[in-house]
Amino acid sequence: MQYPRTIIRQDLVDVHLYLIKKSCLDIAIRSNYSSFRKQFLPEMIQRIATGQLLEDLISKFANVTMMMR
Repeated sequence: MQYPRTIIRQDLVDVHLYLIKKSCLDIAIRSNYSSFRKQFLPEMIQRIATGQLLEDLISKFANVTMMMR
């Protein structure tokens, strides 16, 4: 055995914790994105970095519940 002190485990869970301003979370809830991590978060970061309005992320036609994955 090349690495005798190495232990490989499969019983761990990858946990994500997002600290987000309430106004940004309100926009996320009212948006039409189905995934916070994969869709909304990257778009929000891009808009903040380029100085665009976050309110543009809100769909005028949809008010769906976002899946927090």
